[in-house]
Amino acid sequence: VREKPESPEECRAFLHSYAEAPAVCVSSVVVRNTRTGQQKEAISVAILHFKPIDDAFITSLIAQGDALKCAGGFVVEEMGQYLSSLYGEMETVRGMSGATVVGLLKELGAKY
Repeated sequence: VREKPESPEECRAFLHSYAEAPAVCVSSVVVRNTRTGQQKEAISVAILHFKPIDDAFITSLIAQGDALKCAGGFVVEEMGQYLSSLYGEMETVRGMSGATVVGLLKELGAKY
């Protein structure tokens, strides 16, 4: 489990490591019908495979500051040229899968 990097050096190490092993993002969602008390939950997983990331790009990304504010140290919106494959939804990477939420709402009988 990787939290936000504690330093630029840790962020750099995180970013280099993604060429060796994929980044895995896990998001959980709980939806509750407050009238009936029924509840549904689900987990969404996204797996990102990256090509080796250039040192100059990493330096630039860290200098922008956002990478230090993101779990795992990566800002996927800025890293498209290094992303070789994605399993799952980009929304899961960004925080929460809208499709998962809608699916749970439908399971609880919401008209969506």
